[in-house]
Amino acid sequence: LKNVKTEVLRKIIEYCTYHVDTPPKAIPTPLPEAARTLDGIVSDWDSQFVRVKQSFLFDLMLAADYMQLPSLVQLTCAKVAVTIKHKSDEELRACFHIENDFTSEEEQEIREQNKWAVDDAVVE
Repeated sequence: LKNVKTEVLRKIIEYCTYHVDTPPKAIPTPLPEAARTLDGIVSDWDSQFVRVKQSFLFDLMLAADYMQLPSLVQLTCAKVAVTIKHKSDEELRACFHIENDFTSEEEQEIREQNKWAVDDAVVE
């Protein structure tokens, strides 16, 4: 467990302790189209559990995967999914601190090449 930070391990122990007697609710895949939070998709306890800073959430996800805790991996992935769902390119870049290094021409070319994969409601 040397790859898992102490505070992350504490959080994982909290999750496992709670779920010993309360099995986690199955998370539907794909997530409902209108989902913008995990409220109503997972238990209130699980929804509150993953309300953490983004960097901690990713550490938690990696540790859960490393420790082979599939229900926690699924929960953390679902949290990331609802966080990014319905966001524009610009919002995603801001959310994940990604610098846009494409020229407007390159960006337009990529959009044209990948029209089939993009929801028109999100593309600006």
